[in-house]
Amino acid sequence: MFSYKKYQADRLKTDERFKLDRNIGRSIRRALKNSIRNKENHWKIILGYTIRELKERLISTIPQGYIWQDYLDCRLELDHIKPIKVYKYSKTTHIGFRKAWDLDNLRLLPKKINRIKGGSLNNFADKAKYLADYK
Repeated sequence: MFSYKKYQADRLKTDERFKLDRNIGRSIRRALKNSIRNKENHWKIILGYTIRELKERLISTIPQGYIWQDYLDCRLELDHIKPIKVYKYSKTTHIGFRKAWDLDNLRLLPKKINRIKGGSLNNFADKAKYLADYK
């Protein structure tokens, strides 16, 4: 039987980029959930935007019928509009990293929809019908 947790644990040991992306994603969630302000400058250096700018961007992408609390409660997930796998990088200093994590490439999607989308390069517009089904 496939275990997603075991898959992630194994991948964290062998895939540096996966580890980097996971750590950034977790750090973003933690900062947004806890409203961390003392590391604003750190975020600006690494990603080119502040936590406040990120939150404003994500709030502007909340699907109809959802609220910010749904993200904090893990019903919405951070989605990369253009999947991160298309960018080449292994460090935060690489241009591909900045493009992958650029504000214009981030949005919130319902958890199940984001999992269906995965790292697909296909246009996601045809799957928008699932939004109503997965609240």
